Amino acid sequence: MGIFKRGDDKGDQWKANTPPRLQAEPREPRQSASNRNEVIAENIGTLMERVSLNSVQEIDRLIDDLERLKARLASEAERVQREVVGYASLSQSAMQSTKIITESLSHWRKPPQSAPHPVPHTADAPNVSEEA
Repeated sequence: MGIFKRGDDKGDQWKANTPPRLQAEPREPRQSASNRNEVIAENIGTLMERVSLNSVQEIDRLIDDLERLKARLASEAERVQREVVGYASLSQSAMQSTKIITESLSHWRKPPQSAPHPVPHTADAPNVSEEA
């Protein structure tokens, strides 16, 4: 006689004595390796976003600060350029005024050009020969 008979109900007894979690068929099929890799990649991506969020915000803030400084430097450069043009114009006017004043003063300092001494008129001048 064999250990198992054909109509043996030991299989049914096993099911009755086994806890239900071992008896149940898996409800969801196991994930394939590619699905698991996708889930891991998605989780890593989310983690990287969280970790890098502060760094990205700090970089954005620094970029904004640099753009404001760039605009400020550009406006200061324009202002300085206007000031230099104004000073150059003022300097040129001062040089022209100085030249005019120097020319005017030089005419006053020069002695008059030597002209022949005027000969006294005989009627006005005493005659030396007549008096003697």
